[in-house]
Amino acid sequence: MTNDIMFKKSEDKFDWSQVRIIFIAGAFDKYQKDAVNNPDQSIDLYEAKLFDNDEMVLNKIEKNQWHSKKSLIMSSYLIK
Repeated sequence: MTNDIMFKKSEDKFDWSQVRIIFIAGAFDKYQKDAVNNPDQSIDLYEAKLFDNDEMVLNKIEKNQWHSKKSLIMSSYLIK
């Protein structure tokens, strides 16, 4: 069996409707942050901050159901 045929078989079994893209950066602009509200895009944005003690905090930009330009809701995760 060739690699092309093997890949095609595994591709057919993969559920592409559940794919998410995760972006991690030091900061995002307002347009990038607003992109999480697009129902046609399955993306997650995390802003990372590294501290002097080698701890990192990831702040997840949450979906804003009102598409408001007010402050964004964030969830924080501490990584040691």
